[in-house]
Amino acid sequence: MGNDQKDRFGDKLRDLEHAREDKYFADREKELLAKMRAKASCPTCGDPLEEKDGARVCKNGHEAD
Repeated sequence: MGNDQKDRFGDKLRDLEHAREDKYFADREKELLAKMRAKASCPTCGDPLEEKDGARVCKNGHEAD
């Protein structure tokens, strides 16, 4: 096995490790954002916000954003 093959194998292992790290942190970020959205409340009345047509809205009609 030549040095060139060892370098390519090492590069592949590093690429795999970086890909796994990227996926881990992307999944973790999605989880944290979901938790934050679940806890979001209307700044006017304090009721939980609901998802409607891709936007977070107050069920009482107040502007949430």
